[in-house]
Amino acid sequence: MVLLAGLVLALGPGGVFAYLASDDAGTPVVRSPSAIEIEFVPAGSANWQVLGPSDRSEFGQSVAFAGNVDGYGGDDVIVGAPIKGASQGEGTAYLYLNNAGAALNTTASWEKSGGAQGAYYGQSVAGAGDVNGDNYDDVIIGAPGFKTEFKVGRAYLYQGEPSAAGLTIDHTWSYTGTVQDGDFGHVVAGAGDVNNDGYDDVIVGAPYYTDPLDPQDSEGAVYLFYGSDSEEGLHEAPDWLIDSDQPNTLFGWSMSAAGYVNDDTYADFIVGAPRYVNPETGLREGAVLLFLGGASQPAGPAWIAYGGQEYSWFGNAVAGAGDVNGDGHPDIVVGARLYDKQYLGQVGAAFAFCGNGESFDSDPCWMAYGDQVGLEWGYGTAVGGAGDVNADGFEDIIVGAPSRLERLPDDTQPEGAAFIYFGSATGLAPWAGWKARGDKARTQFGFSVDGGGQVTGNAADSVVIGAPKYWKSEVPWGAAFSFYGPLEPGELNRTYLPLVMSNAN
Repeated sequence: MVLLAGLVLALGPGGVFAYLASDDAGTPVVRSPSAIEIEFVPAGSANWQVLGPSDRSEFGQSVAFAGNVDGYGGDDVIVGAPIKGASQGEGTAYLYLNNAGAALNTTASWEKSGGAQGAYYGQSVAGAGDVNGDNYDDVIIGAPGFKTEFKVGRAYLYQGEPSAAGLTIDHTWSYTGTVQDGDFGHVVAGAGDVNNDGYDDVIVGAPYYTDPLDPQDSEGAVYLFYGSDSEEGLHEAPDWLIDSDQPNTLFGWSMSAAGYVNDDTYADFIVGAPRYVNPETGLREGAVLLFLGGASQPAGPAWIAYGGQEYSWFGNAVAGAGDVNGDGHPDIVVGARLYDKQYLGQVGAAFAFCGNGESFDSDPCWMAYGDQVGLEWGYGTAVGGAGDVNADGFEDIIVGAPSRLERLPDDTQPEGAAFIYFGSATGLAPWAGWKARGDKARTQFGFSVDGGGQVTGNAADSVVIGAPKYWKSEVPWGAAFSFYGPLEPGELNRTYLPLVMSNAN
């Protein structure tokens, strides 16, 4: 700790990470490089914005770039509204096609509902890649509340096609969970081509899974399904299933493709387990685990990183970050929404781990803290690879903080925010170079984020952000927003430190 002119500086391996200041009323406020004062972009100035189709639908709880599902124009967007439907909690998903590589349409071309009360269809949505090799990208949707006799969860695949809808009207594949209350479909993700057979594969998480043959209560599990040239597009049964073999870890709470981490021809993926126990400390630090693809099923995690702090929810969100430092190796980003910074409080955090050609470095190559204490959905609730939003040749990341208070007239209700950190030859910048805010109270703007979408056909990627509580006439309808690249670093408005100190060397 360093005291300087009434400020409390917390030093990390790369220098100053956070400090305390006072606002105009004298109230202590945590400041960090992630909160250096550049102007926030209001959600209302997004290039694309869509309000939910009905009130209280949670529209925007999940958002994702779907790839190019209809083979026309640029990338498309899928949005989940898990409460929407004729019956309570049925859930609905919506597809928004790209308009000739120039912009996203604001009217959905495709809409599908879960068909059963409490299914929460659309709680998770993701681009699946091209699972059947037909050159059209596909979409996978999770419904963790789906019931047979009991609540078991379900996942659905819809294939892309050159039609006005863009996706098949009916699902071509589905798989129903087999464990009661396992939450199968809580999260879904494209994994890339894990077995290098020419077809992309998908992963589905069931964070409350309990193995009926070797009970470890709510240990969590991840299912891997290989793609194929079959009519269904995916194998009927999981090709691989792994559980955490630890009780109550929430293994499979988050997942993402990671790219080709060890420089072979097999795609790899990562899994978050925000209550995973570090066997060395015995604490529930949370973890992120790397699984390497291969001709046979993954043997187990090739790399594990722990949160270093109990109950921080390290791993509540994970994402492939692309190559943020231009060294030719893919990197990842991890969220910990309840991370508690010593001397500062529970501010949330995000971490990046850089690839080294075999796995990832053991220590994070970057981290940033939130700048507000004690938020329910704090900084790091959502993370994503942003693609290269400023077209400088280095990929960037995006971090969501849906409970963040920002510049409202009474400043008593959170509007939420999202932050982009730009990559460079030296890695990710220590402070956000671009940030956006929900511009209304209680929007949960930043609850879901995704990036890397090619919307306009220029060299820069775009991002999409969900705000499931976005209000219309004092009623929460939910909304989704896209900001098209290039997104340039924002103009500095005010900074609380004249320099960034370093204790390197």
